[in-house]
Amino acid sequence: MDSKDSKVRKYLAERANLVSAIRFPQDAFQQTANAEVVSDLLIFQKKDRPEVLSEYPNWVSLGLTEDDLPINEYFLDHPDHVFGTLSTKSGPFGPDLAVLPGEKSLGELFSNITVPHVYAPSVRPVVIEDTEHPGAVPADPSLRDYSYGIIDGKLYYREGDTMYPPAVGATPEKRIRSMIDLASKMHKVIDLQMEDAEDQEVEAAQKELNSAYDTFVKSYDRINSTANGRAFSQDSDYFLICGLENLDAKGNFVSKADIFSKRTISPTKAAVHCETAEDAMVESFRSLGHIDLSFMNDLLGWGENGKNKIVKDLSGVIYRNPSFDSSDWYDGWESSDQYLSGNVRTKLEDAEKAAESDPRYTGNVEALKAVQPEPIEASEISIRLGATWIKKSYYKDFMDELFDLHGWQRRDHEILFEPMTGRWSITEKNHFSYDNVAVYETYGTQRKNAGYILEDCLNLSATVVYDTDGHGNRWKNEKETQLAQMKQEEMKRAFADWILKDPDRRKDLTDTYNRLFNSTRERTFDGSYLKDHLPGINRSIQLRPHQLAAVSRTLLSGNTLLAHAVGAGKTFEMIASAMEAKRLGLCHKSMFVVPNHLVEQWGKDFLLLYPGANILVADKKTFAKNNRKKFTARIAAGDYDAVIIGHSQFEMIPMSKEVQTEYFNREIDSAMEAMEQAKSDYSDASQRRFTIQQLQMFIKSMQTRLNKILDKGSKDDVINFEKLGIDRLYVDEAHNYKNLYFYSKLSRVPGVNSGSDTAKTLDLAMKVSYLNQLTNYKGVIFATGTPVSNSVSECYTMMKYLEPQILEQNGFNNFDAWATTFGEVTTAMELAPEGNGFRMKQRFAKFYNVPELMKIFREVSDIKVSEDLQLDVPEAERETIVAKPSQDQKRLMKDLSDRAKAIHQHIVDSSEDNMLKITTDGRKIGLDPRLFDPNSFDDPESKVNLAVDKIYSIWTDTQKDKLTQMVFCDFSVPGKEGFNVYDDMKNKLIAKGIPAEEIAFIHSANTDAKKEQLFSQVRAGNVRILFGSTAKMGEGTNCQDRLIALHHLDAPWKPSDVGRILRTFKIKKNVEVTDNGKIII
Repeated sequence: MDSKDSKVRKYLAERANLVSAIRFPQDAFQQTANAEVVSDLLIFQKKDRPEVLSEYPNWVSLGLTEDDLPINEYFLDHPDHVFGTLSTKSGPFGPDLAVLPGEKSLGELFSNITVPHVYAPSVRPVVIEDTEHPGAVPADPSLRDYSYGIIDGKLYYREGDTMYPPAVGATPEKRIRSMIDLASKMHKVIDLQMEDAEDQEVEAAQKELNSAYDTFVKSYDRINSTANGRAFSQDSDYFLICGLENLDAKGNFVSKADIFSKRTISPTKAAVHCETAEDAMVESFRSLGHIDLSFMNDLLGWGENGKNKIVKDLSGVIYRNPSFDSSDWYDGWESSDQYLSGNVRTKLEDAEKAAESDPRYTGNVEALKAVQPEPIEASEISIRLGATWIKKSYYKDFMDELFDLHGWQRRDHEILFEPMTGRWSITEKNHFSYDNVAVYETYGTQRKNAGYILEDCLNLSATVVYDTDGHGNRWKNEKETQLAQMKQEEMKRAFADWILKDPDRRKDLTDTYNRLFNSTRERTFDGSYLKDHLPGINRSIQLRPHQLAAVSRTLLSGNTLLAHAVGAGKTFEMIASAMEAKRLGLCHKSMFVVPNHLVEQWGKDFLLLYPGANILVADKKTFAKNNRKKFTARIAAGDYDAVIIGHSQFEMIPMSKEVQTEYFNREIDSAMEAMEQAKSDYSDASQRRFTIQQLQMFIKSMQTRLNKILDKGSKDDVINFEKLGIDRLYVDEAHNYKNLYFYSKLSRVPGVNSGSDTAKTLDLAMKVSYLNQLTNYKGVIFATGTPVSNSVSECYTMMKYLEPQILEQNGFNNFDAWATTFGEVTTAMELAPEGNGFRMKQRFAKFYNVPELMKIFREVSDIKVSEDLQLDVPEAERETIVAKPSQDQKRLMKDLSDRAKAIHQHIVDSSEDNMLKITTDGRKIGLDPRLFDPNSFDDPESKVNLAVDKIYSIWTDTQKDKLTQMVFCDFSVPGKEGFNVYDDMKNKLIAKGIPAEEIAFIHSANTDAKKEQLFSQVRAGNVRILFGSTAKMGEGTNCQDRLIALHHLDAPWKPSDVGRILRTFKIKKNVEVTDNGKIII
């Protein structure tokens, strides 16, 4: 209670009310525990749920005794609750508070403060039924699971096999009964439309629904009101009836939904007859999702020989795949766009083999020959030293020739390769003949011979030369390092000149490259056959051609990455995909994993597009500790079209102990092998230590998680993911999972993000791996507008999730094998992080064979950029505002340079100063020198002041339309003591004449409700300038209605930030994005 750190008291205050507290004298436990210690008795009343408190009660704070010792405010307010006399005693760290016993006994003291409602014995009701829900009875079959219903005039709520009278008051019960009636009447309208009933029947049902709705609103307000949500949110039909009302962005009622007056649902209309084979094929795709000759023949009515006639009529349009496992000639037929795409080189080999024994495949051979990719010539291929697809023998030949090795030397010096780690090594590097000019002069140095340099080249590493003092200390020899790296570049050029010189080797390499990376033909997807043929969809919503094509791709192909720009309509694409997959029998139950704050909106959008869908939507209560087991049981038991949960909730549903154990053991074994390899492979001791340390940390993390699994297991005892019946997974904003760990010897090289072992990425990786095995790589759909944002290695991560089998087929067992084929680590001069001077820096910055890389990436990726979609979005005018450095900034940057020099020369210990501190200080100085040195001058031409001028100018010019601006600043946020940029800019804008109430900080909205209220104010133009960070104001921020300008004061500068403004415009036509993040020195 007296601790200076109030975290525990705040935690308790959010979850319970302090009813009473008593401080005992220090001898209270002398007899029982033989200890003299000040102790407290605390009596709490637990709250129903934790609360976010704007103000904490007094007992969270501390006051001072007469002797200036800290004591809880409660005991200052209630001195009679201190059973003794406050005093001071000498403690090990100075004076301590003591409570000396008084003359009265504890019993007497207690009697003086007795609170009747606390200490009086409680009156317990007589328990009639020993059951969780009194009055529970077996469930009535007519009542839907997890729904309210009226049985024999009595209100019940069904959970599984039982139903029980809910514990609600009289008014909530009336609301619930009325909403049950509304849901029933709404279902009737939906069912009639799905059955394609006569207009008169539908109109009569709509009239009943209208009447019931109007009556309900008169008595209980709009359905989407808070009170109605509180009463009915646990019902399976809650989100369905919420869709009866059209709301604006602020959540206010606008109008009744179209279902009251129009046919909104496309019924299932199965064709009963077709005239042509082409029409029958289209209907087969619509009804079954694939070509079925028997189904088509039934539609055509062509009789016994009909299938042969279909094959003849559709010659060149459909092909039988000889790899299909069936002896029935009429099975295994594919459309030309499917058969003549993918790995057409392998398909041609299969067709040629089949045609040898069955001439009916001759047409396949001819068609496949016609679509073979144009051979890539040797001159078009970039072959990097270290590429793993090149035969090891060629590298050996290169070394022998370049180093002029003969006889025993050729035998002694071998080149080895470890596929698991992608690591190359050269044997006996220290035993080259010392008179070998090529090894020690032409392509090597006296400090690093050509063997070491070639090994570094093969492993994409820059050669570094260190000096030592014989006592374990070492430092980089800059001169020798530069010389060795010059030799590296000469060796790379020599390899580039040598590798394709020999005609036989050139032909072999060209053939190998074409076979591995130029064998696929991209499939085009045309979703036009789905237009007006999506049963159950809201007919007032028309999906655009690219959306229909995306839906078709997810149905006809396999795992898919919907890499579509902001505004493309990915939400509706995924919803339609899931509903069609369920209808066609491609899956039984889909799960949607979406950002936490969008879960409810996703539920509403789902029912907007498919009003009759049976969905389950999680909320905050659902995954509270006491409810998780019930909710996962609900998922497992229900035949849902879709289950929608948040990113963090998804992580709370574990895989089974067996699956997790297998996964972690596999990862640990791989890391152990990599670590053992690293111990012997790395010539650079620093790199070796770093690699082993990283692998050890990864192994420790995996082992810790494995040990937890092998313990008692999940305390929540929720149902495992495998038992939920989920066989299709949709992940929205999938870039949030890009930090998937992979081992790479390039992990320290900028441009390579090898991820980390974060719990959420590991969890997703396990579940995706499970679904890949379950569905044969056809059950996972990712969606994101930014699949690659910071590093091209993120492209590899997406491929690792969605097409690991393709990576393996191409020989990319690890990232480094992938990187050596499509990229190169370059060494170049660049500005030093301290901002003064230059340095040599390695960076994964050059890319080669990009067309072949994109072919592999596009096997699962549906890419649509803004230019492809021709969306009606504002035109962005980007402006870079350059601020010249002030004298203070120049002075402070010089100090940073001196500090960096001291670090590089090992003058200071890393615990005292390091490059991380320097770069952090550099960010402060670059944003505003007052963040680093409070005495610095407030330069009128600083980036902060230039931004203030720009914001004020735009505010003035857009007053008529009350347009809004957003200011991104990740550093120097409000709420901390001392100077911060947020408050400084706000005060300056107010001084210029902007009303204080028109300026807001995103940090003040610390709950979802407060955030939505703030966004509502911005959308209305009441708040016109909103400050925030990328994390709090980027992805998911919905206040772009009046947004006219974005300002970036510092990095990062993410597409998701700009995505807030580049939406379909409402008020503005042209928008502005300014970057105040540059200082030129």
